[in-house]
Amino acid sequence: MTWKNSLFGLNVTEVFQAQRGILVLTQITFADPQGSVPPMVAPSAVDDLYQTGGAFTASGLRKPFQQILYRVGEIGEPKMTARGREVNFKQEVGFGGSLVLTVAVAKAYEIFLESANP
Repeated sequence: MTWKNSLFGLNVTEVFQAQRGILVLTQITFADPQGSVPPMVAPSAVDDLYQTGGAFTASGLRKPFQQILYRVGEIGEPKMTARGREVNFKQEVGFGGSLVLTVAVAKAYEIFLESANP
């Protein structure tokens, strides 16, 4: 997931893994578009840094989600890439729209159909 933080003007990249019916946030980077490589921080520092700003990157996170609400603003340009396909949220729902990403365990026939149509 990529988006631009409208408060601090930083480019954000969030990496999730699907695990048994949940999405797990495993890595996050807040990068200054004109800056150098953001400093590495401990996973325990991430919640505070979301609120206070500044560039950082953290890995080794294990933050589980079953549902995520995305609101589409004018600046954020949120996009999600999964299996090589990019979805631009602003193009899909427009400014002021929202999307709800809900996660569930795949059924056996869904896994079969996915593997048959890569």
